[in-house]
Amino acid sequence: MDSLLAHILDAAGRAPSAHNTQPWLLRWLGAMLEVRVNRGRCLPAADPSYVDILHSLGAMLENVLLTLSHLGYTPSYRVAEHMDFDAPMVVVWWRKSKEAPPDPALYRMIPIRRTSRLPYVPEPVEPAALDALRAAVGPRCALHFLTNAEAISAVRALVAEATAELLTERHTAMELREWIRFSSHDRRWYRDGLTAACLGWKPWEAAAAKLLLSPPILHFLTRWGLHHTLCANVDQQAPPAPALCLLMVETESCVARIEAGRCLQRLWLTAATFGLVTHPLNAALDVSSTRERILEIFHALPTQHHVNLFRLGRSAAPARSPRLPADEILYTNA
Repeated sequence: MDSLLAHILDAAGRAPSAHNTQPWLLRWLGAMLEVRVNRGRCLPAADPSYVDILHSLGAMLENVLLTLSHLGYTPSYRVAEHMDFDAPMVVVWWRKSKEAPPDPALYRMIPIRRTSRLPYVPEPVEPAALDALRAAVGPRCALHFLTNAEAISAVRALVAEATAELLTERHTAMELREWIRFSSHDRRWYRDGLTAACLGWKPWEAAAAKLLLSPPILHFLTRWGLHHTLCANVDQQAPPAPALCLLMVETESCVARIEAGRCLQRLWLTAATFGLVTHPLNAALDVSSTRERILEIFHALPTQHHVNLFRLGRSAAPARSPRLPADEILYTNA
């Protein structure tokens, strides 16, 4: 395998994605890379407008651009204007650079960055880290912080409320269950999805979740309004954190969404340089009633569109999310 291709595949494969679906397909053309969407790895119930797919492509693109720049290339790229499963969504090309490589700090964080759903250390995020995150935001995006304990508690309660609401949407709940790996006996445990280890579940918690999220049981619970009890523990649905962050974008275009994904990945890589971890809490943005209250708490502009709501802080080392082998994200057909 070409050494540059090996570097690019490693960086691309480490990008974050909703439910850890890893929805990209890469075609290597020597001095060019085409990126398409793998239709079978989309989330039609949870992400019918494909914005999470576009954010994932943007995060993957950011990793690829950082890698090319670090290895002495000047990268360029173009993005499709509309969602299309039958054509490349992103095309990247490069040439040898005559300039010194940029600061490698973010590139070095690509394998270090982690999502952690574990409890966070109850200590404030240092001001230097918040300043660095502000500086990492692109021109089309806006980043809002919450560090007030009362406001953070209000948001966490809304996350639990929204999670319970989403359980009443049968297709969304079934889709979530399909991407959870409840046990290492699942052959997909080392490939993709949300493993019980990454979710921070003990074996008995994973077994209970598998039972309660089964369609017959969940249907019974939602029919009688008992599903709220599954999400009653706010500390489990949205554990405490010293800071919450909300990333917004100005427009809804395909290009803007992919750029927002690039921005989100830069934020998370920047956080990693300070030893910080993150944890998306997007359930509260996926339900209209809770979303409105979230935007009010963060004082976000009504003309902006949400990208990601996440916890920020320090935690014990979380389990590493599984990643697809390289041969499953490469394609060769024209």
